[in-house]
Amino acid sequence: MSRKNLVHAGNGRVWTIEGGVGPSRAPAYLGRASIGNSSYNFGESTKVEEPDPKTYDKFESVDSIPGAKERPTMSIQARYSTDLSDFLRLARKGCRLDIHLHFGKCRDPQDFNGGWEKIRVYPDGKISTWSDDNASAMESGDNASTTEQIDLSAADIFELGWMEYGSVAATQATREIVDVVVCDLASCGGDCGDPSEGYNKVFALMKPLGSSAGASPRVIFSDDAFATADWDDISSLVYTDTATAILCIGSYIVVLSDSANGLEYTTRALLLAGTPSWVEVLTGFVAAKTPNDGVTIDARHTWICGNGGYIYFTADPTTGVSVVDAGSLTVQNLNKIDAYDDENVVAVGAANAVVYTLDGTNWIAVTGPSPAVALTAVACMGRGIWMVGNASGGVYYTENYGATWTTIGLPIAITAIKDIAFVDETEGFLTGTMSSHGYIFRTVSGGNSWYACPERVGAAVPTVDAFNSLAVAKGVHNWVLAGGLADNGSAGIIVKGA
Repeated sequence: MSRKNLVHAGNGRVWTIEGGVGPSRAPAYLGRASIGNSSYNFGESTKVEEPDPKTYDKFESVDSIPGAKERPTMSIQARYSTDLSDFLRLARKGCRLDIHLHFGKCRDPQDFNGGWEKIRVYPDGKISTWSDDNASAMESGDNASTTEQIDLSAADIFELGWMEYGSVAATQATREIVDVVVCDLASCGGDCGDPSEGYNKVFALMKPLGSSAGASPRVIFSDDAFATADWDDISSLVYTDTATAILCIGSYIVVLSDSANGLEYTTRALLLAGTPSWVEVLTGFVAAKTPNDGVTIDARHTWICGNGGYIYFTADPTTGVSVVDAGSLTVQNLNKIDAYDDENVVAVGAANAVVYTLDGTNWIAVTGPSPAVALTAVACMGRGIWMVGNASGGVYYTENYGATWTTIGLPIAITAIKDIAFVDETEGFLTGTMSSHGYIFRTVSGGNSWYACPERVGAAVPTVDAFNSLAVAKGVHNWVLAGGLADNGSAGIIVKGA
């Protein structure tokens, strides 16, 4: 580590977000505040012993049980002024307070999106104690600056940093990439298989080559985050078939095909081994109501949206799907679908169509934010909190199940939104196009504001015609995949940001 990269106490600046991150909550700059020492107890492991089979009165360690992770703690100090104290108000109110500590050297510390080189995030802060110091003086020698302090605990501590972007799997991505997905969990290895950062196993869906020398839709795959890659043609499809989305459902990799009006599946293990056996399932799909997109919460909960306002559900892709809404709320083609949990799901589509469910089964229609314009992207960020993008470049959010919508501004005038993906409630990514050029945007404020990637001066995102899809690893920060059409108008491209 070079000395120029060392952090000094003067490099830190404090921001707070009252109520927690979210599209409607703007960060506040605390120019007269500092964060004290932070502490994060990850828990002490407990040994599990058994009698030593060779020696009396001795024992051997055979296992360990992880200790309980505690909420990290910290304090914030600030100059006390004649204005009413925000710290005391927040402590008395007792609501959530997110804290962002920005570290920087050469940038504007009051620029929330651009004035940092690293961010330390304390989500879901809870104030336990308010105190002050030197509130008054008894004699002249006691006169000193008055300060106030709040002690807090948070749900976690994590860091956000600058990201670099580069093309991966260039040899395999010979045709436009339709969709990308991460099918992995962070693991230390051992009994759970190979170690993983949580984004090692990645997959991309490529268009078919529809010609006399055609090839069916193809899946590009990797078990090392595209450091290396391979591909496999989906043998249950032919070169005239098109595919719309790729999903991870339990141990299966599932591809939705609109032309086949069904799904194709193989096991993830077989695909990564290069020996997949693709099976086509048409059970439950309705003629002309072809699938366009899907979202999986876990191995037993997957929803698929399709043409004519149809929504399907599957608890097991090998047995097919069932119709949960037969276009009763809208006859518009539904383009994208996302879920917050196994009850809160939202789908959007042509002509401003928006439908949602609060129990995973019964669906409700609501008016979208852009009359007569197709909605092309959706992120379900919480119960009643959705963000959508449309075919004209508009981005909107609602925090009340679509009763009202608010426009979100982007730093570049985009003409079409392609996809939105959130790592967690704080960090998210968005893709859009303008004049046949694809852009990636990032938020570190829960969608309240966005900036164009990359952060570092002199760095660049590879030039593309369009980014069609984004993939993030849930809970893994500073990492994203984007797949789309290369700037030659024919080849595909997969870009990794890390």
